[in-house]
Amino acid sequence: MKKVFVCKSGWPFLILLGLFAVSCNKDPKVDVKNVTITKENVVPQTVSVEINGSYEFPSVLKAIDVCLGKNENLDDAKSYPAEINGYDFQVNIDDLKGNTTYYYCYEFSNGMNKTRSDMRSFKTNPYEDAAVETDSVTSVKAKTAVCYGTILNTGGYDVIKCGVCWSTYNQPSMNHHKDTMPNANGRFVVEMTDLTPGRDYYAWAYFFSTKDAYHPVYGQPIKFTTKNGEPTVQIKTNESEIGISSAVCRYVIWTDFSLPISEHGICWSRTNSNPTPDNCDGKQTGVGGFNNQGFTAEMTGLTEGKKYYVRAYATNEVDTYPSNNVWEFTTHTGKPVFNGFNVIRIKDTKAVILGSVTNGGDPSISIDNWMFYWSKTYPNPDSSHNDGTIQPSDWGQTNMNGLDPEQDYYVRPYVEYNGDRHEYGETMHFKTTKKGGLTGAFTINDNGGKVCFSQGNLQYLGSLDRWKLADNQWEYLGDNGQGSANQTADRDLFGWGTSGNPHGAVEYYPWATALNYTKYYAYGEYYYNLFDKSGEADWGHNRIYVNEYNTIHDDDGWRTLTNAEWAKLLNVCKWAGRFSPGSIVVDGTTYRGHILLPDDWTGIEDITFIPNATDWTTNTYDKNQWYEMEAKGAAFLPAAGYREGTSVGHFNSVGYYWSSSAQGEESAWRMMFNKTGYEKGSVYRFRGFSVRLVHNL
Repeated sequence: MKKVFVCKSGWPFLILLGLFAVSCNKDPKVDVKNVTITKENVVPQTVSVEINGSYEFPSVLKAIDVCLGKNENLDDAKSYPAEINGYDFQVNIDDLKGNTTYYYCYEFSNGMNKTRSDMRSFKTNPYEDAAVETDSVTSVKAKTAVCYGTILNTGGYDVIKCGVCWSTYNQPSMNHHKDTMPNANGRFVVEMTDLTPGRDYYAWAYFFSTKDAYHPVYGQPIKFTTKNGEPTVQIKTNESEIGISSAVCRYVIWTDFSLPISEHGICWSRTNSNPTPDNCDGKQTGVGGFNNQGFTAEMTGLTEGKKYYVRAYATNEVDTYPSNNVWEFTTHTGKPVFNGFNVIRIKDTKAVILGSVTNGGDPSISIDNWMFYWSKTYPNPDSSHNDGTIQPSDWGQTNMNGLDPEQDYYVRPYVEYNGDRHEYGETMHFKTTKKGGLTGAFTINDNGGKVCFSQGNLQYLGSLDRWKLADNQWEYLGDNGQGSANQTADRDLFGWGTSGNPHGAVEYYPWATALNYTKYYAYGEYYYNLFDKSGEADWGHNRIYVNEYNTIHDDDGWRTLTNAEWAKLLNVCKWAGRFSPGSIVVDGTTYRGHILLPDDWTGIEDITFIPNATDWTTNTYDKNQWYEMEAKGAAFLPAAGYREGTSVGHFNSVGYYWSSSAQGEESAWRMMFNKTGYEKGSVYRFRGFSVRLVHNL
């Protein structure tokens, strides 16, 4: 509503007027109950109505809704928002029924609160022509549904028949229909049958009159979807029971009962991992209740100690539906189960045994005691033929210490149970490595020569003035001061030939950082290789600690690969599919490097290896996975970075490894790799690179 004010008193009045205007037009807290409809125009049609008008209120309303229904108390009302244009409003409502009284009221909102107007009503116009209404579709099942209709106007003619037709297309057709007759109020109901489960349908009410006995009058379509009738079946594996020659399977079936279940049960197989009732070793119907009440079915005549695959199923007139999970189980043997036995972390003087003994879930078995028998000479050690026993740890990893290097060992688990019974597991055989070495054998020349790698990169512990092999293949020192020339700093990046032996080079100390390549000449001449003359320039010459007590040195045959040997080794591994960048994750830290698999690599179950990857992540292993690979001979060269003078960097992104071969006056040969591959080349002798020792086999 527009307000008009006349100014008679000058500026003070104008100020007051402005304040009043702001208050009237902006304050949403004014009680919305004060809204007054000043003009209303209701224009009903047969199946629609237009309502427009004006209202009076101190501010423009946020919303006006028309609440409309057939019941006077509006408990069936629907809300229709009006379009507001200042103090005018308008709403158009469709989908009404002709010749019907409707009740309505206005709901006003100023953004803070709402209120409703008094009750009003109007009546739609009668149908001028023959008309029928498709009222509703109810009781929808997989293959049936019920449709209601009402004849609204016969057009002055007698009704011959009425009914409902249906189709999967939005076009009325009498191909599928059912006839009936209306009651005194013109209403009728039809059950639609032979529907397809899980399909969209359209239904039309119709009638024929004496005006035209061949062309029906159709109502508007109603779309509905039949239920698919498909039950959901699931095995409750955590509640199923296992025996020696039998097992009980528990499963549930959820269904909407739109199609009755004619059969249900379980089927099983020893060879087919997805058994069906038509492809199984046996099946059994179940007993119980639907929809989470649960069924049970028992399998009998099973073979002890064998793996079985089980699926539950439910059948209706449409199809047979298997369970969405498969229960895999192994029947009990009445004996303890030897779980996951394997030998990992095989070193020169120790190894780790994985595995445990349990009752396998069989409550009739009570474990009294278990241990390992071991021997150097008996392939199947037992209580009478052994060199000793080992008590297992409680956490599934048992340490064997004090072993002899390069020695065969046989280890066999043994268990006592149920007071007077015992069993032996399968014997595990392994051979300890050379002192400081790994198990894998790698070809390095065309004559079939082979080497094994040392257990880790070469390190120099400045604080102890001691050479050492890293305890694990993935270890490197990073930047802990090794960029300085400080003699006491620990380091694993060395200038070429800085072995700590006075072989004629000026910078022969492991902490050398000079940037003059002439100071790194082996035996004082640039053309000598590290393996020339007496070999004192070779890193393998030093007494190197494997652990606190054991050492290796050149007398044991440890040395550094030549340039040609690096090339042969990497090419053989690459083209044989035994080479790739990869990562080892240890206690949350990721170590990147290159993986080399030995000549006799056959793979490990449940551990994948993708050769010749071009990123660090394709082949990623946790510590225990890597220990298993290492026990089978795998080698890992960490990307330990490089040093130039006192600057260090590229840790965990690039690996540089020296060869023992000189190249010209300035350089020596090295091998370099990153995540995409490797290359060999020459570089200044003063660069600080990694060293990995090998031993001839």
